Amino acid sequence: MQDVIIEYEETFGGFPDKLEEEEWFIGNCLKYIDLYREYRVPDEVRDDFDWQLLFLLTCSSLAQDVKFIVPNKVILDDRNDLDLQITVSGNKITVVKLVSELFGSQIEKLYEIYISEQLHLEILSKKEPAESKALIQHRNKRYETFKLKGIQRKKIETFKTERDGLIYHYTSFDTIYQIISNKCIWASNIKYLNDKNEFKIGLNVFDQVRQNLENSEDYLTFKSDLEYLVKEIRKRSTESIFNTSFSHQGDLLSQWRAYGDNGKGVCIGINKDKFCEMLEKEVDTDLYYGFNLNYSMKDSYEFIEDSVISFLVNSNSKKESENSYQASKRHYDRLEKIIDFIWMRVLEVKDNSFFEEKEWRLLYIQDKLRQMKKIEFFPKNERLVPYIRIDLKNIPIELIRLGPCVPNNLVSKTSIEDFLKDNGLNANVEISKIPYRI
Repeated sequence: MQDVIIEYEETFGGFPDKLEEEEWFIGNCLKYIDLYREYRVPDEVRDDFDWQLLFLLTCSSLAQDVKFIVPNKVILDDRNDLDLQITVSGNKITVVKLVSELFGSQIEKLYEIYISEQLHLEILSKKEPAESKALIQHRNKRYETFKLKGIQRKKIETFKTERDGLIYHYTSFDTIYQIISNKCIWASNIKYLNDKNEFKIGLNVFDQVRQNLENSEDYLTFKSDLEYLVKEIRKRSTESIFNTSFSHQGDLLSQWRAYGDNGKGVCIGINKDKFCEMLEKEVDTDLYYGFNLNYSMKDSYEFIEDSVISFLVNSNSKKESENSYQASKRHYDRLEKIIDFIWMRVLEVKDNSFFEEKEWRLLYIQDKLRQMKKIEFFPKNERLVPYIRIDLKNIPIELIRLGPCVPNNLVSKTSIEDFLKDNGLNANVEISKIPYRI
């Protein structure tokens, strides 16, 4: 921070007493004031910071995404104010934080980051006039996006879990033996999942968004961009998609019946954060996506609509980005990432009838140009289901629960404990508490 202040003083002949009176602040930050809403802040530092200033700096930052979200009243409390959510992405890592959950030192760091960014951009504009025009265009595009949709206001669908950080995979004794012995998990082709409308619902929601945009007054201004997006989404729908499903519920009767060998199987509790870290280290993470499913058609529509509008706003800047091959390549890569994000939004939609499952899904995308994994088959319900193996050195298993219908469950519990120990795993072994018998 001190270095950028010194450079700012050398470039402009001094440092302002009040940032709010600077021309760059008035032009770049203050224009977001109409979008401001009071939001939740940490009680212990409520009087220590200018929260409106933090909001303006966050909105005008070119490196952040920001949205208002409505707290889940069951998980949090019954106050009616909003949470301000900040998302930072970089180096394949995305960090999402609520301002209300931050410590005072973290909030001070945010101020430092945002102010340093604005000062650095002003210095760049002064020293590199050619960059100034591109910067103005980028800032205007960001503001137009917010003005078009406003700061997004979403309700959090927070799933309660019996143990923080665990996701659960219901399966048979034979499969858990294969998972631990071979140090791999299987991902089945999504076309063969239990929900016969799997991912078709999301495509239908996308089509609704498309139809509404086609009926808008400004349709002709983005017609070709929207047609290109539709073509790309359709192309992605022909790719081979492999899925491994987990639940946030570790002892659920419907899961035992459907996936846990009708109560005679096991439920594996895996540490989700460690699992994702392991995937990032050991496999090609560009082809993997992990997320909670969305069971609300209304929320799904809004999420997909927001993402499509983001694509159209970015596409509208393509003429500005074609001055050089490098700029055109950056522009193309940015649009591809947005299209991938929209496709993930489509894939996360699931019929509300399955809400009880509270599913977390890991997807592997294999297109015709990237045949990275060998496809194998296993028999299930009078069909042969394609699947791939996801190899991991160690799967972070922290809990194994025996199903409610496992015979001689105490003996089975001991056998699992011995098996885990023999494979160098230290996990708790429990027995389901559900009084289910067959």
